[in-house]
Amino acid sequence: MKKIVIGLIVLIGLILLGGYLLPSDYEVSRSVVIQSDEATIYPMIANLKRWQDWSPWTKERYEDMKSEYTGPEVGKDSKWSWTGDSSGNGSLLITDADPKSGIAYDLRFEDYPVSKCHLSLKRVDNGVEVTMTNAGSMGSAPWARYFGLMMDSAMGAEFEKGLGNLKSLAEKKSG
Repeated sequence: MKKIVIGLIVLIGLILLGGYLLPSDYEVSRSVVIQSDEATIYPMIANLKRWQDWSPWTKERYEDMKSEYTGPEVGKDSKWSWTGDSSGNGSLLITDADPKSGIAYDLRFEDYPVSKCHLSLKRVDNGVEVTMTNAGSMGSAPWARYFGLMMDSAMGAEFEKGLGNLKSLAEKKSG
C-alpha cells in the first residue's frame, strides 16, 4: 500500500512538473480563400451584428445568449457583449480596423485572460485570403497549460466552420 501511495505522489509530481514545462501561450489560426473582394468581406467582419450571419457563436447555438452592441456600428471601438448560461459571459472589442487588411480584436471571457485576435484580409490571385487567429495565455498554473495543448483542435474546428460560412455568404453576395 505504501508503494502505491508513493507511486501516486511521484506521478502527480511528474504531471505538475510536466505542466510547468509546457508553453503558457497558445495560438490558433485558420485560413480560407474567398472568391470575392475586400469591399464585400470587410463589412461582414467589421460590423459585429453581422457576425450573427456567419459566426459559429450565434444565438441559434446559444439560445439563452443576450447580446448588446455598443460603440460605432462598424470598425474600431465596436463592441459586442454577451451573457448566458450556455455561452458564458464575455465581450469582443475591435481594437483596430482597416478595410484592406481586416480587424484586430480583444476577446474576453469572465475569469479568463484576454485573447488577442484578428481576422486578416490578404489579396491573392483568386480572391481574398481570410485568416482568423486567436492568441492568448493559459496562465502560470501547470494544469491550465495542458488545456493549451487542446486549444488548436477545440477552436480550429469552430474557426473552420465560421470561415466556411463567411466564404459562402461573401461569394453568394459577389455573385
